[in-house]
Amino acid sequence: MFQIIAGSAMELTRGDTGRFTVSVQNQDGSPYSPASGDVMVFSVKKSVTDTEYLIHKTITGGQVIIEPEDTQSLPFGNYVYDIQLTLENGDVNTIVPPSTFTVCGEVSYGEA
Repeated sequence: MFQIIAGSAMELTRGDTGRFTVSVQNQDGSPYSPASGDVMVFSVKKSVTDTEYLIHKTITGGQVIIEPEDTQSLPFGNYVYDIQLTLENGDVNTIVPPSTFTVCGEVSYGEA
């Protein structure tokens, strides 16, 4: 099961599929229309100081899909994620600051 809790904290049962949409707004509250050279990424690490990404996905069309294999080998526990938007002109914006990403326990992974 995937859920967003307490603002930006996320929980995902290990080995499950997680899907969510990211929408960006301008400072005036209007929807942001991405330029062709903009790149948005979703990243998960053990901690903000780690150099190794555990999950690192380019966001296409505002959609993030966490596949079962992205978490199936991760130990249960808390991690940290953020979402970064790099604009075509090189400006970098962290649109979701480091937040908790919890991989929850599972019993029936792979059962059909």
